[in-house]
Amino acid sequence: MYIALMLSAEFFKIISSIEIGKHIVGEGRGSEENVKIKIIVPLLQFLGYDIVRDIDFEVGGADIVLNDRWHKPFLVIETKTWGTSEKVASGQHFKRHLKQGLSYSINLEAPYVIISSGQQTSTYSIRNLINNKGNFVSNPKPFLQLNFDELKRKNKQLSKFYSYFNKIKLSKNNRKLHELRQYIRKLSISISTPKKNKIIDDKFKRLLRKHPASVYKSFLLLHDELNRIAKENSGDFKIYYGTKEVGLQYKDPVALQSTYKLLFSLNPASARIMIGIKKWPTLVSWKYFKEMDSFNRVIKKESEARKVIKLLNLSVNKLTKSVKKKL
Repeated sequence: MYIALMLSAEFFKIISSIEIGKHIVGEGRGSEENVKIKIIVPLLQFLGYDIVRDIDFEVGGADIVLNDRWHKPFLVIETKTWGTSEKVASGQHFKRHLKQGLSYSINLEAPYVIISSGQQTSTYSIRNLINNKGNFVSNPKPFLQLNFDELKRKNKQLSKFYSYFNKIKLSKNNRKLHELRQYIRKLSISISTPKKNKIIDDKFKRLLRKHPASVYKSFLLLHDELNRIAKENSGDFKIYYGTKEVGLQYKDPVALQSTYKLLFSLNPASARIMIGIKKWPTLVSWKYFKEMDSFNRVIKKESEARKVIKLLNLSVNKLTKSVKKKL
C-alpha cells in the first residue's frame, strides 16, 4: 500500500522525536493526555483528517470521535495511560476501557472503536465486540493492532491501518459504514450498568468533594434535576451512568430498536457540563442551543446551576413536544 511520502515523512519525524520517559510519562502525570495529543492526534492527521472539521474531543464522554464526510461519528477512540507490559494491555483495566469505548460507540452509532495506550493501539469493529445476541464478547480480538515502534516508519501493519482508515478510502466506503450502523440499531444491545444507584451516587459525590463547596452544591442540584426529569418522563428519558459522567438520555423516536441518545451530562471530576448530541438545534431549538452552548462549561456557582436547570427544562419540554409530533 502506498503511503503519501510528504505526509509520512512529517508523521514519522514527529513520532520518532518522542522520548517516552520525557514526553509521555514524565513524572507519571498526564500520561493519558500526552498519548492523546502527541501520538493519536498526529496519527489521525497522517490519515488525512482535519483536526477542526473531522475530529471532536470529549463528545458524550468519549475522548476522541472521528466523523465521516457527512459529519456522522464512525470511530470512537479511548486513550489510556502508557502501558508497561502485556499484562496491563490485556488485563481487566484494558477491558474496562474497551467496554467504556463500546458504550460510547453504541450511543453515537460509531461502528469502530480504538483503544490506545500509545504503546499499543488496538482497533475493533462493532462486530468484534458484540455477538449476534447483543452480548459483549468476553475476549474480543482486535482486527488491527499497532505498537509504538510501528508508527515510526513505513511497514506492513501501518500500511494496512492506513489502507483501512485513511480519509479518502473511508469517504468511498459509506455503504460499509451504513451496514455497520444498521447492525448497531438492529441488535438488542444490553450494556451492563450498575444495579445500585447508591454506588454511582456515592462515587459522584466523592469526585465532587475535591472541588469548592459552591461547586459541590451546584452539581448536586444539577444531578438531582436530571434524576427528577428522568423519573417524571419515564420511557422518554433515562439516566445514563458512564465511567466519567452521569447524563440524561432521550429515546430516539426514529431508531428501529429502543435507542437512547445522550442529551446532557455532568462530569464530576472536572466539574464540567456537556451537551451530548449534535441535533440540539433541530430537535430542541437554535435559541436554547445557543443559550446552553454559551454557558461556561465549568459550573462554579449555584446561580449558574439554576440557570442551566431552567434552560434544560425548557429544552426537555420542547424536545418532548417535537418528538410527539413526529410519532
